[in-house]
Amino acid sequence: MSDSEGSEEDRPIRSSRVPIDNPNGEGRYVIEMKLFDGYDYKHLSRRVDVTLTYDDESSSSTHSRKKAMHSIDDGTNSSSNVTNHDGEKIGYLTGNLLHRPSPIFFEMADADSGELQGLACLFCEADGKASRVNHPVLRDDENKYGGFFHIAKVEVRKHHKGKDLALLLIHHTLVFLSDLWTLAVMEAGYLNYHCLKWKDNDRLGFGSGSAETKEEKERTKQGSIAVMRHYARMGFFQAGQNRGTYTSWFLTKKSYFGDPQPNNDHDASIKRWISKESAQNEIDVFYPPPRRVPSALDEELQSAITSFSGTDVSSLEDIVRRGASIDSSCAMHFACANMDTDVAVLEALVSLGGNVNAADDNRNTPLHVAAAMKKVAAVRYLIRCGANRSAVDSDGATPLDAFQKSEQSSQDFATAMGLSFRREIDKTINKSISELLSFL
Repeated sequence: MSDSEGSEEDRPIRSSRVPIDNPNGEGRYVIEMKLFDGYDYKHLSRRVDVTLTYDDESSSSTHSRKKAMHSIDDGTNSSSNVTNHDGEKIGYLTGNLLHRPSPIFFEMADADSGELQGLACLFCEADGKASRVNHPVLRDDENKYGGFFHIAKVEVRKHHKGKDLALLLIHHTLVFLSDLWTLAVMEAGYLNYHCLKWKDNDRLGFGSGSAETKEEKERTKQGSIAVMRHYARMGFFQAGQNRGTYTSWFLTKKSYFGDPQPNNDHDASIKRWISKESAQNEIDVFYPPPRRVPSALDEELQSAITSFSGTDVSSLEDIVRRGASIDSSCAMHFACANMDTDVAVLEALVSLGGNVNAADDNRNTPLHVAAAMKKVAAVRYLIRCGANRSAVDSDGATPLDAFQKSEQSSQDFATAMGLSFRREIDKTINKSISELLSFL
């Protein structure tokens, strides 16, 4: 094979080219989509590369443009109808397509990126079954398996904004992937400055820094909500309403395309998009409230608990007596997260007036934390002090749910890493916590 032909890994297994008329009437856009086998897992994990180019002038007739729409080359033809486009590149989409079911689903996700691994574990079981997010749309059996499409990055140059080009990139990619996907997921929000291909797309103006002032934080909030609402216009759903999941969004093939369209009229989905004018009132986007800002004494108490060792709690008592708030600083949460088996810190905080049912920003109680951290002694002590085993966090999860989720995360990690061992002591701890948190 000559160098000009490229390697097998560089040759797409599917490709398509879609012209789009410029709504302003001048020139046209062209979306070119390519699907490649993955480097390590071949057909089980595939790469999706999409480019958006712009021509000031178009020499193609309306007829030829329509004829070219979604003409797919599956790599079997000796001569492809899909040609390279030489216009100015002004946008792109990158993603990954994972096969489900697969016994190495988590392993494939982990091999690509931390973001994909996080989304895979958020939505799916170890074999890829989408059953972890409690949402009506995901209860349909058709969404449980099939292609898991991770939209990693979407970016359009700022001087071409306002034409829904990012949404069109996603739409035509979903049409292009056709029967290969059933569930699409993404982390919706501003691209990190370092991830921007075009640095002048940094609309927040922080560069490589972050929001510091109250005004900058509010601008970040409103900008993030606008981005998430933008994707919600085409049908994406928010995976959860807490700090850990509010930026995770998903779309199913069935919810987007609905029943089969006559004559493959996929553009009917575009007609169902919510208009920009209506989106403000029709789309409710969850954004977490500002975190509590601890006082200097609260931070001192947190630090003392984090570094605590031994049984002498006099230093903690001194900080509290000087004005630190046990509940506002989430001191008992810190104690549950950092202690081993000694409950001396918890005993001291309770004796100083700490509330065993105090909630943090995500409505987690100390018992949620102790359960998630598998601290048997802390769980037993808190329950003895009146901790509410039925308390729910912002996701509606009880302490028992928090424990089970933590245990599931450990199993997910072991699966991704190819580990299968489990110590007897772990089994004993898990049994003890389950019994303590259950209403038996």
